[in-house]
Amino acid sequence: LLAAAVPLAYESVRRKTKKRTIYVDGTSDNFDHHTLKFWKQAKGLGSKLVVGFSEEKKDMIQLAKACESVDSVLLNAPQGKLTSKYLDQLGVDYVVCGVGQSTGVVSTELIAAKRCLIIIDDKIAKPLESKDVKTE
Repeated sequence: LLAAAVPLAYESVRRKTKKRTIYVDGTSDNFDHHTLKFWKQAKGLGSKLVVGFSEEKKDMIQLAKACESVDSVLLNAPQGKLTSKYLDQLGVDYVVCGVGQSTGVVSTELIAAKRCLIIIDDKIAKPLESKDVKTE
């Protein structure tokens, strides 16, 4: 049994030591405990969490700066869909979306590159696929 556990332990340690920067779109209509929970889950997927705001919402920006899970706040984030070029400029590895958030934030280029993760429920995060995005 010990021999079977060694590869799993190695993978667990490898994931924890690799530095990953996660981006989350902070522009939403409400700020409540669900938002804080989502940011905490997103932070758990990487080593640094960046929350981007495309609109000037002073209250939400101040709350994001005060949140322990948020490492940095990005003002004047793009209002359209995020691209790989923009994420590379920021040094961001992955964009994390909740269910229903991905349609306005993520480009098909990011989906194809598997740089967008979606948190389905409290315990499941997976790469976003084209079939998961509902077209309007």
